[in-house]
Amino acid sequence: MLKFINKSKKNAFTLSELLIALGVIAILTAISMPIIHNLLPDQNVVMAKRAFYTTETIISNLLNDQYCYPKQRVAAGLDDGLGYIRCEKWGAEKNNAQTKLITLFADKLDVKETKNGGKTILTKDGMIWTFSDSQLKIGMPNSYIYLTVDVNGDKEPNCGQTSQSTQCQNSRKYGFDKFTMKILARGKIEIKDCWAKLAVRVDKKLTGREDITSDCKAIEKEELKARGCIVNMGDLCVKSQVQGGSDSDYNNMYKEIQKVDPSYSRPTYSGGNDNWQMSKDYCEKVVGGRLPTVAELAKIAEMLYPGSTFTEESARQQSARRQVFTGLDWSKNKDSVYKDIGVKESTDWLRIWSNESDTNNPNMGIYWVYIPYKTALAAMSKGQTNPNGSGSGPRALCIGE
Repeated sequence: MLKFINKSKKNAFTLSELLIALGVIAILTAISMPIIHNLLPDQNVVMAKRAFYTTETIISNLLNDQYCYPKQRVAAGLDDGLGYIRCEKWGAEKNNAQTKLITLFADKLDVKETKNGGKTILTKDGMIWTFSDSQLKIGMPNSYIYLTVDVNGDKEPNCGQTSQSTQCQNSRKYGFDKFTMKILARGKIEIKDCWAKLAVRVDKKLTGREDITSDCKAIEKEELKARGCIVNMGDLCVKSQVQGGSDSDYNNMYKEIQKVDPSYSRPTYSGGNDNWQMSKDYCEKVVGGRLPTVAELAKIAEMLYPGSTFTEESARQQSARRQVFTGLDWSKNKDSVYKDIGVKESTDWLRIWSNESDTNNPNMGIYWVYIPYKTALAAMSKGQTNPNGSGSGPRALCIGE
């Protein structure tokens, strides 16, 4: 009988095989980790989403709080600065829309400490929330306030993409940690920084480490179209080129209004045709917008001429309306914007109606803002500090929300 000897089977790797296997694993790990890293959002993107949705929730809850913002109010919403007995965190006999909103907003956060008179709020999750000096005014539904959030607190880079968010170098294309929201009295919230807009979009996976230049341009184009804007001037949506200025121009505006409202009658006052009222009606009925406030006109002037000392206060002083532009570097003038809104190069001073009347100066009638252009700039370059020029009358620049 033959005997079969069972040899033991080999059941282990040799040292060289183990080393080869570990080497392969190391190579695959080295290749895959950067890919996985780039697919995951960084902490700033996550916190930006959190900050936005927190703000959205708080504003919605406040507007639905019948004790602090009752529905029967005269104001549109957050412009209600009144105190109400049952609104415990604000109380009665108070009348400040900005401070009321900041106080009630902070009460909804997990606050660590406050600074700057309560306008800067540090929360326990490390974020810093800063409210602007407000344009939120009692009884003004178009008023608003800015809220800037630094999602990682004092950690670098402390950069946003707008002036409100402390804009960093223009070459920066990613890696932001600050963004600004514009909170309107009616409760609408607009994100001003493109990176944060991308961060909260459900159809866009933003990691925070990619160049977003092309995405931002696409978003701006989408927003202009959706809002019916021909151009953005700062954060203002301009819905039409300037209209009016001469009798024939105003006659054309009157005809356009009658097309949408055949019963419309041309407004008048004791001195003649009321072109200001018709400008307001034109913006509302034909364009679907409104005339800008004095504060907004001051911002337009400042945007067109960087370095301008033009403020809301100076816009309300007739004697200061031109002099504030003296001494500016005219080479920084945003000439392209004039063309976008339909201003001819032969224009000297662009006068734009505001939606406010000058109650302190009956002879002045209605506020408008002087903004110099071609012929005025040429005169100033020759040393004239306050050239008059003939120009045209005040015109309507219709803006939207």
